[in-house]
Amino acid sequence: RKNNSDQAGKLGTGEGDFVHQLSGLAGDEVTLLAWDPPGYGKSRPPKRRFDKDYLRRDAALAAQTMKELGYSRYGVLGWSDGGVAGIILAANNKQAVDKLVVWGVNAYVTQEDAARCQGLRDVSTWSARMRTPLEEMYGVDGFRSICEQWVDGYSALYNEKDGDLCKKECGEVQCPTLVVHGMKDPIIPITHAHYFEQHMPAAKVRYMEEGKHNLHMKYADEFNKMVLQFLTQQQ
Repeated sequence: RKNNSDQAGKLGTGEGDFVHQLSGLAGDEVTLLAWDPPGYGKSRPPKRRFDKDYLRRDAALAAQTMKELGYSRYGVLGWSDGGVAGIILAANNKQAVDKLVVWGVNAYVTQEDAARCQGLRDVSTWSARMRTPLEEMYGVDGFRSICEQWVDGYSALYNEKDGDLCKKECGEVQCPTLVVHGMKDPIIPITHAHYFEQHMPAAKVRYMEEGKHNLHMKYADEFNKMVLQFLTQQQ
């Protein structure tokens, strides 16, 4: 039976981001533990801090949480920001993490990525499907505020760290890794998937032709089947 820690995306929650995995992937073969990083969802207080190390802090706290829950070996699933944290977690905890699945993820931020991120600042432009659950969680004004803080923090990663999110860690991950990229992702261009193919020896990249950034929601059955096969296959 495979135990797995789920790392939520930007501003998201374990319960909200992975509702289709908690209902359709978890079962007899797979146990999923979905958490809210400090400052997100039900892990409030404290207030979320979007400094240049916030994703590394998430990775360290996720590893600590799994250890305190008694899990010595487990897989990691991470979406978007949670994918970056997942890569860092796997690289820094090689004895614990035996498989890694990430999607909607990038190892670095380009000037174009930072500009695209600025386009997310106005939450009124978000689709109702993505916006409504977050407004219900944080409140309308609270969601607007935390989104603006996230945009500023993400821009700081580009300005203060030369855009490096986890490039070093990509080469340090040793466990089998599945990277899933949606060909119609409006946030993460395909060049980032190519980077993982070239710089992450442990990774296999799979492409979903119709997938966007939330491919695990819209195409949950296809995604869950792919991930279940990866998690349960013998290496």
